[in-house]
Amino acid sequence: MEDLRTLNKLKSPKRPVSPSSPEHLPATPAESQAQRFEARIEDGKLYYDKRWYHKSQAIYLESKDNQKLSCVISSVGANEIWVRKTSDSTKMRIYLGQLHRGLFVIRRRSAA
Repeated sequence: MEDLRTLNKLKSPKRPVSPSSPEHLPATPAESQAQRFEARIEDGKLYYDKRWYHKSQAIYLESKDNQKLSCVISSVGANEIWVRKTSDSTKMRIYLGQLHRGLFVIRRRSAA
């Protein structure tokens, strides 16, 4: 009987690591929370970073790789916005998730 217990102990898999252990936590939880931006769409307008944006509004679109594009909001959909770059008139689709994660940052720009 004792031999059987010893064999079972050797055969049993190691205990799974608990989800709260340091191996399962993100490397920098404070940093990931600080990068979150509030973004939502209501009544055809975009609420982003405590400001409202609407169609045909001039903005700066900053990407994560420090590119700053001058754009105009073409349309506001259910979960995305379309912007037209003023440099070459091409359109880009920006999803709300990209704004939440900070892949793109929107800044106000004067219409002049």
